[in-house]
This record gives sequence, structure tokens and C-alpha cells, in this order.
Amino acid sequence: MCGIVGAINYKGNPFGDIKLMVDFIKHRGPDTQKTTELEFVKFGHARLRIMDLSSKADQPFFSSDKSIVLVFNGEIYNFKELKAQLNNYSFQTNCDTEVIIAAYHEWGIACVDKFIGMFAFVLYDKKNKVTFGARDRFGIKPLFYVHQEDQFSFSSEVKGLIPILGKLEPNYEVIVDYLYDTNFELKEDVFFANIKQLLPGQYFLLRESGLETNYYYSLSDQINPNVGMTDIQAKSEFKKQLTQSVSYRVQSDVPVGLYFSGGVDSTAVAIGIKHAFPDKKIQSYTAISKNVVQSEKDIIKSMSDSLGLENKQVKSEFKNSKLLLIKTMWHMETPFSPSIFLDHVLNKEAKNDGITVVIEGQGADESQTGYLHYYIPHLVDCIKSKNWKRAYIIFKYRPKQLKKKYFLILVREFFRYSKLYNLFKIKSKPLINSLLSQKLKDIYSNKTTTQPIKKVTDSHLTNFQYNDYKSKLIRVLRVKDRISMAYSRELRVPFLDHNLVNFMFKVPNDLKIVKGRQKNILITSLIDDLPKSTYSYSKNDLLREKLNSDIHKKLLKNSLEYLSTEKARERGLFHSSVYTDSNLMDKKRTGIYWKLSQIELLHQVFFDKEITYPLSFLDEI
Repeated sequence: MCGIVGAINYKGNPFGDIKLMVDFIKHRGPDTQKTTELEFVKFGHARLRIMDLSSKADQPFFSSDKSIVLVFNGEIYNFKELKAQLNNYSFQTNCDTEVIIAAYHEWGIACVDKFIGMFAFVLYDKKNKVTFGARDRFGIKPLFYVHQEDQFSFSSEVKGLIPILGKLEPNYEVIVDYLYDTNFELKEDVFFANIKQLLPGQYFLLRESGLETNYYYSLSDQINPNVGMTDIQAKSEFKKQLTQSVSYRVQSDVPVGLYFSGGVDSTAVAIGIKHAFPDKKIQSYTAISKNVVQSEKDIIKSMSDSLGLENKQVKSEFKNSKLLLIKTMWHMETPFSPSIFLDHVLNKEAKNDGITVVIEGQGADESQTGYLHYYIPHLVDCIKSKNWKRAYIIFKYRPKQLKKKYFLILVREFFRYSKLYNLFKIKSKPLINSLLSQKLKDIYSNKTTTQPIKKVTDSHLTNFQYNDYKSKLIRVLRVKDRISMAYSRELRVPFLDHNLVNFMFKVPNDLKIVKGRQKNILITSLIDDLPKSTYSYSKNDLLREKLNSDIHKKLLKNSLEYLSTEKARERGLFHSSVYTDSNLMDKKRTGIYWKLSQIELLHQVFFDKEITYPLSFLDEI
């Protein structure tokens, strides 16, 4: 795991201080920071040593004939298998970085199809005078760029582009999308003007003639349910895929740990780790609040012991929540929610213990139909196909959370998917409309359309899963990357192995939710290894309050205070009533006011002053 930066200008020497670009992101790679400058090209790299800890594996990395230079962030988990296929290349290291260059030598830009992993990389091919870069299929690793006039500049984080752009400016189109709950995740534009992101599953080619971006992976192309697949076949293949995925992700030359919630996702990962290290206790971390009762702590300990984990229960407490808000915005570069602070406590504890690589169960809910809102579209699918018996069973065994106000939820979720969704969303926004300045409302009203829920198949359930991969999951992965990197930790997510995800979109939906049991394939395939307490609790029932309610209120209060500052009033992004409202903590409005305060915090951290290095304020937290 690392940070990469660079600048390419085919008409001359690229401008911008490459060493300063690295400095802005060196939290991503504190072990070594190096740069190289060639004709037309400047590359920089901040390395967190994970595989092949020798200096030979440092970057920027050159091919053996010096014709290709590469900077790479992430992991190629199948690098050993690929290396065995690349007999024509003379390898100098035991790292996955060199395999990217060898694969490019052999297969050209098609090499990216061979990679299993999480990655963002850029390489310069001197012989062909072409720059090639790519981002992993689900967007686990980030890549931002600026393309102005003759120069193309890139960075793992927006802040790495400050030496190129000078002062950062806001992108109000994206800010408005955020405030109106429009899905902005799949847009190239970000919260900063003139900066774009390479999207998940995309690659780019930069030549003297210009920039070309395209997709090498499309999730929608993987949706092809095998209606003849049996339950036994599905469970067998899933278990095989998950075991392989976890075994890939425990490869490391530094200590490996696990973020363990006690839920079925992290438990499944723990089972995979136990198979990989049968004689070794792996350090795990569980976030708890002071309000968690002893019986639940005992359950976590019992589960950890049975899974071969050395467990540490970490209390979600903070010394200075206001400074932590600033630090979080600095690292996130986008608005965030209060739950993000659980990631702070876990990563901080892992860093204190010297655990460099941490594995987590993120991504299971999407492929295993774990979210509560998947029930409704699945029921609608059964009704639509006139499978009345199955529809009755689904309704009868529905989760207890859906037994109250069930039909209201059904209507809400139906509108979320239906073609009338955009109209429904616009008409249900009187509160946000009343709180914004005319400037922001005009930007929204001038948009040609909001982005609808995309229909990729006739199945409502599959469409919901697909769109969560393209919205909710991308937001979560951004949090996981930025906060783990803030503490120089590498976070790995086995459920986002693309082979596993591709397979799950071939499993018939009737096998995914059975008699009220979501994640049916996951649970039943591992039933012999799962502690009973893992699946005896409904989703989120165990450790329901991981973040202390009083800390949550304090974070909310500290964030809302930004709306009362003189800077906020002078900026005037919101209606004048926002700056004088004495009921900002009103429960009915806190969600919207939090979003407004996040936009103000974004301005005060990034746009109100010139950002210079070193950043002393981060050391105070």
C-alpha cells in the first residue's frame, strides 16, 4: 500500500514540485519516499513496505531494460502465478510491482485483465511514448488527475495535486449533488474544480494526441444467473472462491490482523485466516462503546477464542473531537458521517500494536444480499413472476425490522427503484430547498436530470445489488482507504475479489434469501465452522451501539458549530436562517444540518487559505 504522484508533459518539462507532491501524501507510505525525473515525465512514490521489504522493491520502479517506469499503489495478489507465466522476463525482486511491468511487456494494456487485487498504477513506456494507468474493478484504491493544456498530473489523493494547482477551488455541481442526495459516486468530477477521478474498472492511455479513458471491467456484464445451479453447487463454489480470496489476502511480509465485529462477514474471514494460519493466533480488533453490556463482550471473546483470534476490544473514545473533525476532512477530502470515527479507533489501535495489514469483511452485504432493503425488491420479483408460494414464504419469514410499518417501507423502496424515482426525490425536498442559497438552488434546477437507479436486468433485487456496488459501496471504500491510510495501515477486503463477485451474480436469487435468512449461501456454506452466536443474532443486534451516544452528540455539536462561524455567514451558501437557528440539534433536522456543516468544514479546511507543507495541525490530534 502506497501513495503515487506524477506529471507528464509531452511538449516539455512538467511543472510542479514532485517532491512536494509526495510530501502531501507520505502518510500513505511512511517507509520511503522517492522520485524520478525523465524527459517529459516526473514520478513520485511513498512506500508502505508490505511485500519484499528490500530497497530493490522501492518505487518508482524501472523495467530491467529501463524502457518502462512504474508507480503503483495496492496489491496484485496473484503475482506469483503471473510470475510463473512470464518466463521471458528477468525478474530482480520478489514483489508484485515488477510483475505489472513484466505483464505489460507480455500482454500490453490487456495485462490489467490478468490482475487479481486492489490497485491504482501509472506507467510510462518510453519506447512507445505512451502513459498507461488503471484502477481496480471496484474502486478500492483511488486515483485523481488534472488534465490542463499540455500537462497530465495524477495523485492517490487530491492533496497531492496542490503543488500543481496552487489554490484548490470548490466544484459546486458536485456539492449540490451531495446536498440533494444525487448519486455523484460514478461521476469523474469530484468536490474540487478541475480535478477528476479515474472510475472503478477504468484505464487510461495518454499520448501526444491526447487522453483516452475506457473500461476494462463492467459489473453489468457479469450478471448472468445460472437458473440450473443447485444449492449444493452454489455453496461449494462459493466456499472455494472465498477460501482462495482470503488466502491471497493473508500474503504479507509484515504482521496481519483482522477487524472483527462478531457478524457473519468478519467471522467468515476469520475462518479463512484460521485455515491459512492454523497454528497462529491472529490479532483482531472490535470497536465497542462504554454502553456495551458485559454479556456481549463475553460473546465476542468466546467467538474470538473459538476462531483462533487474539481479540482486543477497543473503546470508541476521543480526546478532541473538534480537531478530529478537521483531520478527518483533511484525509477524506469529501463529506463523511459520524460513524467514520470507528475506523479511527480501530486503525489507531492497529498502528499502536504494529499491525500493518488488516483484513475486513466489507463488501459481503452487496454480494450476499445482507442489506435489509433487499427484501422488498426480492418480494416484488416473486410477485412479478407470479410465484405466489415463494412470495408468501418471503413475507411470512420477513425480518422483525420489517414487521412494523412494513408497507411504508415497501412503498419507499419501490419509489427508490421505479422510473418515477427522480420526480419523487425532487418533490420530497422542501426542507433542503428552504435551507440553501439561491445560488445552490439554481445550480440544481439547471441540471438536465438527476442520476436514476440504473436498470441492468429485469430482477429488482439484482438491480438493487448492482446499484449498491455503484454507490453505497464506493462511499464505504473511500472511507476505508482514507482512514486506514491516515494511520499508514493497509486494509484488505476478501469479499471484493472480482472472481467471487462475478460468481455471486451467477447464483440464482432464490438461493440467496431463503425463509427469511439473508446471506444464505455464506451462512450455510460455512455452517460447520461458524460459532452459533454468529448467526443467532439479527443483523446489527450484537454490539448495536459501537459509538457512544454521547460522543455521537458531541461530534454532531462540534460539526454544527461550523455553521455559526463568521466565515460561514460571509460565504452565504445557505439561507440566512441556518446561521441563526438555535435548534440545530433538533432530531428532525440534524441529518440535513450535518450535511450543511460538512460542506462548510470542507471550505474551511481546503478553500479558505493557502495550504502549505508541513501540516503541523495534524500532529496535534
